[in-house]
Amino acid sequence: MPFRSENEKRFASWLKRNGFIYQYEKLQFVSKRGRTYTPDFYIDEQKVIIEIKPLSLIPKEFDQGKRRIVEEQLKKYQSMFFIVDMPANTPEVYKAFDGYSDWLDTPDKAKALFEKIFNLSTPLPSPRSQPNANLERIRYRPTTQDERDNLSFA
Repeated sequence: MPFRSENEKRFASWLKRNGFIYQYEKLQFVSKRGRTYTPDFYIDEQKVIIEIKPLSLIPKEFDQGKRRIVEEQLKKYQSMFFIVDMPANTPEVYKAFDGYSDWLDTPDKAKALFEKIFNLSTPLPSPRSQPNANLERIRYRPTTQDERDNLSFA
């Protein structure tokens, strides 16, 4: 399966190694104003939506507009939402949105919720506080027409 980034590919491998079944870019959120957003992963069994984003790109690419779309849509899906990076073989969790409460913007709270939801026997390491993305190396793969045709609209 072609992924848009190496981090997404590593996260998919982590999910598979840990026995989690996922769907890649199968949900598409549409805001009340018609703005769309397609998160990277959906794990049905845990009711979790994951966005893979290097720490250095979160402020630029996960703006207030995307936050509002997530807030609107998660109440419908009754899901949890996480922003995760995958710089190596272990996820680093930076932010979470609990559809029943609010944003958990501190990495420690987000990581604790991630560990609880995924019932991890080994705790994840604490996320790094330094940006880890080499912007020169990030290349996004364009969406194909077939992929666009197969997106689910909420």
